[in-house]
Amino acid sequence: MAIGDSVLEDVQLYASATLVSQNISINAAVGRQWAAGVGILASLRTSGKLPPVVIVALGSNGRVNATQFDQMMQACAGAKRVVFMTVTGPLIGNNPVIASGVARYPTAALADWNTLGNAHPDWFAPDHVHIGPAGANALGTLLASMR
Repeated sequence: MAIGDSVLEDVQLYASATLVSQNISINAAVGRQWAAGVGILASLRTSGKLPPVVIVALGSNGRVNATQFDQMMQACAGAKRVVFMTVTGPLIGNNPVIASGVARYPTAALADWNTLGNAHPDWFAPDHVHIGPAGANALGTLLASMR
């Protein structure tokens, strides 16, 4: 399962096959905050429906700190693998928090969307956050490769 914000919605809109073909369901919403993702995943865990692989594509809509990262990992307790996507745009300051969080958990992995995206500015809207079809295909492919 991939949980995210409007960036993941772009993948769902333009390139959902990149994830769906790998049996990854998409749960995305415009403006979704990190805490909302924690709540959704905690609810899935509590109900016994947390999938073995979780992709977290959040962090574009507000600051993230180490405590929030730990809360996300607690919400995903029991998952075999939790993949965290780095972000682009104005909140790239979240990326060191995400990367250091991933380094602290053996079941966590980093999908470095920021580095990949920086090499292809033509994939982005002027805000350097949202993506068109080419970017959506690249992001979907990156996330699917991390499972």
